[in-house]
Amino acid sequence: MSHEERKHDTRAARAAAAVPLPRSPSPAPTALPLFSLADVTACRSAPRRLQLLLRAHQLLLSPGAPCPKCEGTLHEYADAAYLDGRRFCCTGCFTSRSIRSGSVFEHSQHTLFDLAQLITFFDARILVHQAEQLTGISRKRVGEFYTRIRERCSRYLEEHPISFPADEIVEIDELYVKALREPATDEEKASWPPIIGMVGRHTGYVALEITPTHATADISAPILAHLPHGATVVFTDEAPSFNFLRRHSDHKQAWYAKRGGAKWLEPHREHNAHGELVTVHTNTIEGYWSQFRTWLHASHGWSADYLPLFLSECMFRSLRIPLSVALRAS
Repeated sequence: MSHEERKHDTRAARAAAAVPLPRSPSPAPTALPLFSLADVTACRSAPRRLQLLLRAHQLLLSPGAPCPKCEGTLHEYADAAYLDGRRFCCTGCFTSRSIRSGSVFEHSQHTLFDLAQLITFFDARILVHQAEQLTGISRKRVGEFYTRIRERCSRYLEEHPISFPADEIVEIDELYVKALREPATDEEKASWPPIIGMVGRHTGYVALEITPTHATADISAPILAHLPHGATVVFTDEAPSFNFLRRHSDHKQAWYAKRGGAKWLEPHREHNAHGELVTVHTNTIEGYWSQFRTWLHASHGWSADYLPLFLSECMFRSLRIPLSVALRAS
């Protein structure tokens, strides 16, 4: 090899080395598990320590965060005039604001210790009247804070709607609940609007939608919003209103078996679109309805205005992610 050829190869090697190699995507950051009641109790006599705990879970804004009104940054100062003894001041617009600004604690006059306890109680499904006895906070204030948490869960689901993956098996069924809205006529008084439930066998995700009736025109759009992949296997009962799924998914129906006065869905095995043998039944969603009824009865039912928030809570819990993800300060 001549000197010129060696010189050309050296330049090519240097050029190739200068091109950055493609990097594998970094894993998504995982949220810290929600703090426990013991963690909160350990900070009872140390408010500053509790603030640091809440900031570690991103429930409070940290110093240096961007100002929501301008391009400045927030700096923290001690100020006894504020409820928590601290305040933020923007370096751009010089606006002072509470350290609770943008958080789920905003507009509440209770201490951060009491509110942090309520978050752990909500995460443990402790009811409003039970939280009242444990904290001494009135039932109305506990209910308002619980509603604020559910609103955050609803907002999270609006930004991250539940979509079942292509390789999932989704069971769909309906549940009729009483008096979701104030009936205007006698006909409406006799009808109970259904909740359409969708449960993934593998992921455990749950999607719940309130529909006016069980007709195909009313249930098709809410169901298809959670089924973006045509290869998703869908199991339902023999109700004809679910037949529209045959045009969009791998739809299979469970069969009813009767003996005397009893009637139940009989599981059977069929091949899916991939040639795999799957067991067709809706026992998973039926089991979820049993839990759902227990939660409704424990809370003495839900009115028409608040039931959608309760459904948002149930859907968020099915994601199995820390509650702090929905409660992050912004």
